Amino acid sequence: MLDSPASEDEIYLARAGDIDPYRPVCQGDVFAEVQLPCESSRTYAMVLSHPCAMRAGPRLRARVTVVPVSEHQAIALAQWTDGHLRVMPLPDLREDGRPHAANLEEPTTIASGSLALEDRIASLSHDGITLLQQRYIHNHSRLSVPLAMLYEVSAAVLEELELQESWNLALVAPAVEGGSDLAACLEQEAAAFDELLSASADGPSLRELLKTPRARAEVRRTINAAIAERVR
Repeated sequence: MLDSPASEDEIYLARAGDIDPYRPVCQGDVFAEVQLPCESSRTYAMVLSHPCAMRAGPRLRARVTVVPVSEHQAIALAQWTDGHLRVMPLPDLREDGRPHAANLEEPTTIASGSLALEDRIASLSHDGITLLQQRYIHNHSRLSVPLAMLYEVSAAVLEELELQESWNLALVAPAVEGGSDLAACLEQEAAAFDELLSASADGPSLRELLKTPRARAEVRRTINAAIAERVR
C-alpha cells in the first residue's frame, strides 16, 4: 500500500503565477514547452532526477531525467494507495479544474539548459516530492518505501534548496529589480552559495552539517549571517 496526501493541494508548493523564479530547480518541478525525444511537439514534463543527483557543484548537470505530463482522468485520494500506480497524479495542475498526471513509465533525459524558468508551472512541496519518490520506486521495484524514510534521506538537500532560495531572494532579486539579467545573477550566486556550503577549512562543511538534524539550525544562522554581511 502506498500513501496519499491529506488533500490535493498538499502536494504543491506553488503553481502558475505563485512560483518563485528564485527557487532552484528541484525534483517534481513541472515545465511547459519541453521538447521530449519521443514527442513531435512541445509538451509538459516533470523533473524526475533526485535533488542530490541533478547537480554537479552549483550547476545542473548537462542532462536531467524527466517524465511526460498530460491530462489524465481524475484520481480520488482514496485511489492513490492501490490504484493508478504507474503515474504521479497532479490534480488541478493548472488551477483550471483539469487533472493531469506524470507517466512514471516513460523516463527520458533532456538537456538541462532547455528548462526555462519562465516555463515552470508547478513545484511540489516536500510531501509531494516524497510521494513522487514513493510511487516511482514502487513502480520500478514493487517496493513500498515509508515516506518517513524517503524524507530522512532527502531532508538535507531539501533544506539546502530552501536556504539557496532565501539566498537568491536576498541577493539576486534586488539585482534583477535593478536591471540585471536573472539567469546570469542566479548562476553567479549559485557559485557563491556553493562555495560557502562547501568550505571545510576548520572542520565539517556546512553541507556536511546539514546531514545532521540538530546542526541545521546552526547552518541556517550561518547562512543568514552571510546574507546580512552581503546586503549591508
